Amino acid sequence: TVHVALNQLRRVVNEIIKLYGLPAQIVLEVARDLKNGAQAKKEIAERQRKEKDLNDARRKKLEENGIAITSESMLRMRLWEELAEDPAARCCVYTGEHISFARLFGDDVEIEHILPVSRTLDDSPANKTIVLRRANRDKGNRSSPFEAFNRRTGYNWPEILRRAEKLPRNKKWRFAED
Repeated sequence: TVHVALNQLRRVVNEIIKLYGLPAQIVLEVARDLKNGAQAKKEIAERQRKEKDLNDARRKKLEENGIAITSESMLRMRLWEELAEDPAARCCVYTGEHISFARLFGDDVEIEHILPVSRTLDDSPANKTIVLRRANRDKGNRSSPFEAFNRRTGYNWPEILRRAEKLPRNKKWRFAED
């Protein structure tokens, strides 16, 4: 597999040189799964199949409710599902107010970066959640949840931490003091 990939790379680089001249730099990124064995590849394929099934279910629900299937609507659905297993328990991590499916696509709910992109450069779904717009405005786009809500009147920091514990592991740690 590695030899095939390197031969393909050689062909691409030779074509680039022919068309544009010698590049100043070449950066090669190799997919991590090249080193995986058969079992690991099987697990990856299974995880991808599950994600595809989840995305298909999301598309179907959006379609049934007359909501346009866009990357943002799909992301909203995914982040909303991460709030809790039970749809009745899905609430804004900051305020504790329930976010129903109908409310999810309203003006008072938005996608929020848990940690500021300006500090982390992390714009991935792992750094995003669904919150009420007013809570996001109170948090601001330059502060962490701890900095924004630890001492803020109108918000209960221990309750925020309790709700954050329900989030996936790759999000929980972002609510820590440090």
